[in-house]
Amino acid sequence: PTMKTKILVGNISVDANEDKIRQLFWQRSKSVTDVTIPLDPKTGKNRGYAFVEMLSELDAQQAVKELNGTDIEGRSINLSIIEKAKISRKWYQFGSKEA
Repeated sequence: PTMKTKILVGNISVDANEDKIRQLFWQRSKSVTDVTIPLDPKTGKNRGYAFVEMLSELDAQQAVKELNGTDIEGRSINLSIIEKAKISRKWYQFGSKEA
């Protein structure tokens, strides 16, 4: 069974919206299941990051590899896979790993 995997999309501009982010990921992979941009309750603007959920870990890894550093609204986004808290098997990370 494939597990849905979330990607943290950092450094998005205040003008970026869920549609723009969804389109960017959708061009690369049709396995986007959800896009969420948390808003600041005081300003109603985004906080500079978003979450993109992909159907599988493999899709998420591929998206991170291909889209990391992509320009959205003049900002270069940085992507990282969010590790699941409860994971029974070994977590293998490809590419760079934050220490």
